[in-house]
Amino acid sequence: MFYINPAINTKNKFDLENFLQFTDGWYCPTNSALIDFIKTIKRSGTYIVSEEGRPDLTSYKLFDDVQYWWILMLYNDVISVEDWTNGLSITVPLLSDLETLYFNLNFYSKTRGI
Repeated sequence: MFYINPAINTKNKFDLENFLQFTDGWYCPTNSALIDFIKTIKRSGTYIVSEEGRPDLTSYKLFDDVQYWWILMLYNDVISVEDWTNGLSITVPLLSDLETLYFNLNFYSKTRGI
């Protein structure tokens, strides 16, 4: 059986709101450089979504952290969580490139005022 341990304190540096502009109570991904950068991440392989059937659980299974769920969805052009079903074949980004992406986006947002 697969469980998420809520006692683990993770760093939320990949929280979506760190990269998207907040306007009128909504985050708009089209106002972010994030989408352009996401597609530049190298792939580490493929994975078939199995019994977990949810992007947050897949993120935990692949990276030992749930915070990458939305990156997995953007990286694989999956728009709805309902499309994240058992048997779905996804491409997995390199974790080291995700770290590099984070630092690049921080720099980019500071220099561009995003």
